[in-house]
Amino acid sequence: MHLEPYMFTDDAGKWEDKNFICLCAYLSDGQRWQEFTAEWNELLRTNGMSRLHMSEFRHEAIKAGWDDDKQRDVLLKLAAVVRKYTLFGFAVGLDAKHYRSLPKEKIAGIPKPNVACLQRILKMIKNRLRAEGYDGRITFVLDEEEGSAVGLYKGILSLRKSRRDLGAYIGAVCFADDTFYVPLQACDMFANLTYKWFDDIARGLASKDKPPEILEGLLLEHRIENELWTAEELDKGIAEMNSATSDEESSTFDAGVRKILSVSHDEVKRREEQWKQEREREGKMKPGPKPKTSPDARVSKTKV
Repeated sequence: MHLEPYMFTDDAGKWEDKNFICLCAYLSDGQRWQEFTAEWNELLRTNGMSRLHMSEFRHEAIKAGWDDDKQRDVLLKLAAVVRKYTLFGFAVGLDAKHYRSLPKEKIAGIPKPNVACLQRILKMIKNRLRAEGYDGRITFVLDEEEGSAVGLYKGILSLRKSRRDLGAYIGAVCFADDTFYVPLQACDMFANLTYKWFDDIARGLASKDKPPEILEGLLLEHRIENELWTAEELDKGIAEMNSATSDEESSTFDAGVRKILSVSHDEVKRREEQWKQEREREGKMKPGPKPKTSPDARVSKTKV
């Protein structure tokens, strides 16, 4: 599969001051993006629209005399265009208020929730592209809306300092008008609806198992990857969230190393001697010369 690694990305929640934030992205190849843009724009024109911006949609629809059924119909048709041409989607939601309340030692050098959110989606994207055979760098295409642009770019700069492996993964950052880079309008729709759903889940008002109808229309079956970090999830998995590693295997290895290093040298020796005695009693180890094994090998056999 040929992929052009241009990620069309949008945020929701206004990163600087909201209690809950969300970041979403879509990926597809060049040919599909061209076909998407043509069909999306034609559907907008058919309905007397020049662009879609979800924060303005209902107001504009009411002004045009559209009832709820008409609004729903248009949004579902737009969602069908997204499903038709988009290869992959990514979404991360985060309880920013709870994240800010966590002790400094727990947030692993990432003090701001927006940077944590950005890190998670980058890891998801990188792992997905690697699975598709792409190991190069990517370009982030972001909506040029002033408030979001500044917050997102600050987050990228911060990530390049705190998590160099992921920060370096972003080869270029582009801010664009969403009437010029039309896939940004799809990302706005995705981020807006996902934010509302995630926020409702975090407040106990919605189920993780059933997204709202229009958002469900945007989801790409098994081609959407999402993470929702509620206060409870953050308390249970903050180490995983802020892991600096770029894949699951490295994370597992690092966790194992930390666990081994947390055991004192005397305790390791005691457990090793106990293990040898047990083996000798069971007749599974013949007395004789001490086996030539490295310290690392001995530690790896110790139950920690």
